[in-house]
Amino acid sequence: PIRPLADLRAFRDLLRLLRREKFDVVHTHTAKAGFLGRLAAWLARVPVVVHTYHAFPFHQFMPRAKRWLFIALERLVRPLTDFFITVSENERVEGFVRGVLDADNSRTIYSGIDFAKLDQATNRAEARAKLGVPDGWQLVLMAGRLDPQKAPQILIEAFARVVQAQPQTLLLIAGDGELRDAVEAQIDSLRLRAHVRILGFRNDVPELMQSADVFALSSLWEGMGRAMVEAMLVGKAVIVPAVNGIPEVVRHEETGLLFDAGNAAQLAGGLIDLLERPDKRQRLGENARQLTRQLFAVTTMVEGIEDVYARLLKLPPAARTRAELEKAA
Repeated sequence: PIRPLADLRAFRDLLRLLRREKFDVVHTHTAKAGFLGRLAAWLARVPVVVHTYHAFPFHQFMPRAKRWLFIALERLVRPLTDFFITVSENERVEGFVRGVLDADNSRTIYSGIDFAKLDQATNRAEARAKLGVPDGWQLVLMAGRLDPQKAPQILIEAFARVVQAQPQTLLLIAGDGELRDAVEAQIDSLRLRAHVRILGFRNDVPELMQSADVFALSSLWEGMGRAMVEAMLVGKAVIVPAVNGIPEVVRHEETGLLFDAGNAAQLAGGLIDLLERPDKRQRLGENARQLTRQLFAVTTMVEGIEDVYARLLKLPPAARTRAELEKAA
C-alpha cells in the first residue's frame, strides 16, 4: 500500500545508500520498490538501472482512475530505466502497448526455480495421511496469498459445485492473508467445512504438490504464477486463469486447462473434468513437466540476467562469466 511518510523515509534511505556505496548496477523489482528505487538510482547517478516486472501494478479489476495513475507513474520512471525484464512475453508486449517499457531495451526472462527442492522424495501415502486426507478421496491444492489478487472466493464458489459432482474431494489452501476471515465465512455458508481446509503459510509446499491430484489457481491477474509453475514442474495437471503470461506455458488441453478469470462455473467444470479423468490428468501433467523443465531452469534465468548486465556494462564477450562479472563489479 502507498504510505507517503514511510515511503518518503524509504526513498531518503535508498538515496543515501546508493550515493554512499556507488553501485554499478541497480536492479529493482515490484511496483513501489521499482518506482522509488529507479528514481533514487537516477538521482544517485548509478550507471546502469534494470527493472523487472513480475506483474504490472495496474490491472482491469481496479478503478479506472487508480489504474491510469499507476500507468502514469510507470511512464514517469521509464526514461530512468536502462533495461526492462519481464517474466512473460505477453507481459512485455502489454508493457510496450501501455507505454511503460520500450521494445528495444527489454527482454523476457522466465523466473528460475530450484528443481532440487521440488524433486525431493515424498511418500505420497504418508503425506496424505499426515494431512488427514480420507482414503479414496481426491485432493485439489491451491497455494497462494488470501488477497484480492488471488481471489480465493472464486475457487471456493467453484468448489461448492465440484463437491456436488465429486463428493469425495478435498481442497487444501496453503496460504494466509487479509481475506482469510471472509473465506472462512464463505466455507461455512456453503457448508464446505468437511471439504475445504486452510493450512496457513507453509514451508512444505513441494510435498503438498506431490500429494495433490490437481492444482488450481483463481487469480484475477498474475505475472506468471510461481506456485502454478512449481506444480507443473512436478507433473501435476493445473487449471488456471487465462491471464497475463499464464497462457504462454499453460496451453489449453495440452499442458493444462484455462478458464476466463473470475468465471467460477468454468473453473468448476474444468476441475470436475480433471477429477473424473485420471488419464487426462496424467497426460496434461506429463506435458506440463516436460515444457517447464526446459523453460524455468535456474541456470537459464541466471545466464539471461548476466547477459543483460554484461551488455549494459559493455563488458567484452570473454568476460561474460559469473566469476568475471563478480570481479568486474
